[in-house]
Order: sequence, then C-alpha cells, then structure tokens
Amino acid sequence: MTIKESTILTEVDDAFIQQAEDQVYRILLQQRRAFNQRWQDNTTMNKGKTVLRYFGLLLCLAGIVIMLLALVYQPTWSFSQAQVYGLLVFFVLVAWFFIQMPKFDAKAKKWTDNTSQKSCRKLAKRCVKQAKGMLPFQAQYEIKGDLISYYRKQPTSDEGHEQWHFVWNRKMCRYAVQSALVTVFFKQAKSIQPKIIVLHDKPDELKASIRLYDISLLSMTSE
Repeated sequence: MTIKESTILTEVDDAFIQQAEDQVYRILLQQRRAFNQRWQDNTTMNKGKTVLRYFGLLLCLAGIVIMLLALVYQPTWSFSQAQVYGLLVFFVLVAWFFIQMPKFDAKAKKWTDNTSQKSCRKLAKRCVKQAKGMLPFQAQYEIKGDLISYYRKQPTSDEGHEQWHFVWNRKMCRYAVQSALVTVFFKQAKSIQPKIIVLHDKPDELKASIRLYDISLLSMTSE
C-alpha cells in the first residue's frame, strides 16, 4: 500500500482553544459515560447485588423474628433485654437498607455521572493547558502513513521572528473520536484516557488519512 502523506495547518488562538477544550471535554465525557454504563450493566455484578439483597433481607427477617420471640418468651441466655432491643434495632435498620438498595443505586449512578463530568472537565483543561500558555500559534501536523508529527510555529524573540518547533511524533491509535476542531485518539474504543489530540479546523483532511488504516473513527457533531 502506498504511504499517504499530508499536512494539516491550524491557526490556534484564544477563541479556537476555548472551543477545542469544550469539544475535548464532550469527547472524554462520552467515553467515560460509556465506560460507566458497561460497568453498571455488568451481569455478574448485578446478579451478585440481587442475591446479596435478598439473602440479607432473609437474614434480617430471621433476626427480627428471633429478637421478638426473645422479648416475648425471655429465654435464659447471656443477652440482656437492652442488648436484645439493640439487636432488634440493628436488624431493622439493615433490613431497611436492603429494601432501599434500588434507590441507593440510582443515587450512586447520579453521583458517578456528576463525578465523571468534573473529572473529564479537569482532564480536558490539562489536555490544552500547554497550548493555552503559548497562544497564539500555528499548529502543523505532518502525516506519513499512520504516523503523526506535530510542529508548532510561534515567535522566538521580541522582534516577532517565528520558527517551527518539533513537539512530538506518534503513531495513530486504533480508535478516534472526531469533532469540528479536534480529533482525540484512544488506545481502544473502551479507553477513557486520550493518547493523541489533534487540533484542526478542517476535520475531513485528517479523516481521509484515518480511513486508509485499520482505525475506527466516530464523528461527533457540535452542539
């Protein structure tokens, strides 16, 4: 197969990087939510929680019955009446917990999503932190086959002289999510940590290169 070569030039300023950060955030959040959903839909875990819930309820009901019988018939054992009342309250509270487990699951899912949003927002900020500190600049991505080389052009002196600086050279990963201004590469479709981020204002240029290789590409439309 002939190795395709192409170059992507992107003018990066404050307005661009703000929009790019938001799009990186939405891509990361999409990956994280998919990860959370797979975990929440895990059949083994859900069956385990169901078995635990009903088994726990049966034990609590048995404990409540035994404690009530103990209060009525007052058998000769080492527990005082106060201890029996304490155990009765304990079994009632634990039984209430098992009864309320579905509601707790719903709250846990909401908490997980809120935490994911905050985490992805912080990660998106870290992803563009270096770029924000060098604005404005021109980004150039040279693509040779499935290799991407990133160069940055910015002033090098007070006189405004500009020079290209080599930043990194990386191989495309097997999965990518693309929006209008960014393409984020992940190791695989289930990954939540980005490996490569490409800034662009013409996504079709990079898309054409990606399609030549065994790389899954998901396009995300801007909201």
